[in-house]
Amino acid sequence: MEFTYDLHLLQQLIGDIHQLTGISISLLDAKGHLLVGFRQEGNYCACIQKNGSAEKCIKSDAALLEKCSKTKKLEHHLCHQGLYDSAMPIMKGDSVAGFILMGQVRSERSPKRNDPLYEALPQLGEEQIKSLYNLLPHILFHSAIHEKISSLAEELAAFIHEHLSERLRVEDLSNRFHLSKNTLHRAFSAHFGQGINEYILAKRVELAKNLLRKSALSIGEIAEQCGMESAYFSRLFKKKAGCSPMDFRKRR
Repeated sequence: MEFTYDLHLLQQLIGDIHQLTGISISLLDAKGHLLVGFRQEGNYCACIQKNGSAEKCIKSDAALLEKCSKTKKLEHHLCHQGLYDSAMPIMKGDSVAGFILMGQVRSERSPKRNDPLYEALPQLGEEQIKSLYNLLPHILFHSAIHEKISSLAEELAAFIHEHLSERLRVEDLSNRFHLSKNTLHRAFSAHFGQGINEYILAKRVELAKNLLRKSALSIGEIAEQCGMESAYFSRLFKKKAGCSPMDFRKRR
């Protein structure tokens, strides 16, 4: 599944969170490319990085993001300076819509340092950070990140093609893709110009014609491969093709 991002709105939302908490926060797309980011300037981390730790910071962030992309769960660790870094995927069903990265935060597990810049860094408890993560995906996804309709419709169509011999109800598709029936219908109609059920029936008749032309399967066996009972299959085929399955086979 592919996604579209309202960058102007995301800039506002992430910026507001940064202003409220003081933490460094970034939003990445599903491929790990930076969309929006706000980092603290002139603070402890900036000074550390200028003094030769930038590569360690980059590797630390990359390792955390890689782990998060594999587990698809909130991941966190203390960096080499003892600061709390965390990463979380923004999920839509089984698909990753993006990643939230937060860092440059002291937690209750961070060491004490006799350094004014270090002590000036924001401090949040781990439960506070988890609560923030619980809110962010809902705020971001529902307001500024949306599934690309064409991609969703094509994904639906591919699934339908692979499962034509099985029961295919819109309710089952809704559960499979973790989306409402209205969302599925809207995406499908916008892309294919017809409803899901109409599309399924058309593809089943198309498959039946192909099997009648190229196979020696019985009418009952063809009906089964098209996911229908034999009697219903014969009535539907005649309605759509203008003749019975047997007459269609004779004309091939």
